Amino acid sequence: MYSLNLKNKFVMEKYKLTTETINVYGKILYRIEALISFGIVSIGDRGGFIEDENNLSQDGKAWVFGEAKVSGKAEVFGEAEVFGEAKVFGEAKVFGEAKVFGEAEVFGEAKVFGEAKVFGEAKVFGEAKVFGEAEVSGKAEVFGEAEVFGEAEVSGEAILKNLGHNKLKTYLTIGLVGSNRFITLEKEHRVVNAGCFSDTIEEFEKAVKEKYGDESDYYPVIELFKLITKR
Repeated sequence: MYSLNLKNKFVMEKYKLTTETINVYGKILYRIEALISFGIVSIGDRGGFIEDENNLSQDGKAWVFGEAKVSGKAEVFGEAEVFGEAKVFGEAKVFGEAKVFGEAEVFGEAKVFGEAKVFGEAKVFGEAKVFGEAEVSGKAEVFGEAEVFGEAEVSGEAILKNLGHNKLKTYLTIGLVGSNRFITLEKEHRVVNAGCFSDTIEEFEKAVKEKYGDESDYYPVIELFKLITKR
C-alpha cells in the first residue's frame, strides 16, 4: 500500500493500525504493526500505540515501540524512536535521530530532535527544545521556552525553565541544585544569581571550586550556562 506524504510524494506504507486498542484519557489509541522491514524493525513486528497515522510518519525509519504512546497532534518522524512506556502528546514533535524512552513525557509544543535523548521520568513540555546530543533524564523537567542543546545533560530532579524575554535580558532558572538552591542565569551579561551570590559564570565556578572542590552537582549547571552563552 502507498500513501501521500506531506511533500505530496507517494511512499510505501510501513505500518498499519491493528484492532488492538487502549483508552488513554478518553482517547482511543491503536497498536501498530509493521508492513515492511526497515532499520531494526521487521515485517510483522508490533509496535506501540498511536491515535492515528498523523502521529507517526509512514516515511523514514521512525518507530513507536512496546507500550509507548503517541497521541493528539504529536508527530514522530525521521529516524526518531519512542519506546518503553514513554508518552508523546499534545502538539509535540520528536524527529531526527532523537529517542524518548523509559517513562518520559514530551508534550505541549515541545520539540526533541537531533541525537537528543529524553528518558527516565523526565518531562519536556511547553515550547521547550532539546536537541544536539543533549540528554534530559531522571525526574528533570524542561519547560517554558527553555533550550537544552549541544552535549548538555539535565538530570536528577533539576528544573529548567526559561522565564521569558524582555528587551534586554533572557533569564533561565535551574533548581534544585547544591544545597536545595535555585540558580538563575541572565544570559546577555552572563550573570549568575545563586542566593547572595551575583557575578559572572567564571566567578561562580571559582566560588564553587573554593567551597566544594572538584566534585559538586553545580558543575553540570555551570557547563550548561557556558554552552547557552556561547550561542
